[in-house]
Amino acid sequence: MITPQGHYSTASSASAVVTNESEILANVNTFAMCRLVESALVNVSRVESIWKIIVAHFDILSNCKVLAIRQITIEALQTIVLEIFNYRKNNVKKRVGRRSRKNSDVNNSESLGENVSDTSIGEELLPDEGIEEVDENWSDYVWQYTVLIPLADQLKSSHNQDKLAVLKGFEKIIQTCGQQIKNEGWRIIIVTISKSLEHESD
Repeated sequence: MITPQGHYSTASSASAVVTNESEILANVNTFAMCRLVESALVNVSRVESIWKIIVAHFDILSNCKVLAIRQITIEALQTIVLEIFNYRKNNVKKRVGRRSRKNSDVNNSESLGENVSDTSIGEELLPDEGIEEVDENWSDYVWQYTVLIPLADQLKSSHNQDKLAVLKGFEKIIQTCGQQIKNEGWRIIIVTISKSLEHESD
């Protein structure tokens, strides 16, 4: 904007700079977010080994001043959580199927009078059932608490839009993965919903 004296308005120029900086910041963070989600999804089979790095990046992005980035952060977390649930569900089905086939082979061999070694089929270690030490945060169904905590932490935001996005994220997870969720998962979900109600009453 040019003033009657022919000089650029300082306020307008400053505003334009701020707008451009915000746009650049949003574009950079959006690209970083996409790469982060892509890495998480590609490595979902071993996500526990990179989870702390993923969460650390999301913590930074969730504190961004740009609303769009915070909203994308919540949506990205939801996407990753849903993929982890889906992978774990399919992985369990495969293991159960393999056990059933092995047990069937053992029964058939026994019915034919064959001598089946105790360690030949029945006790064969599956790939994810080895003797390697498992991080307690990913053992049994504790992993559900582990993956839901970062999304629940977004509720700490002082912005109502972010809190609403978090609740919608949990709603989507419940609708999609409700039958998979165990006590560890329900615990954090219930706590999150309770905290949201407390914020509304304040």
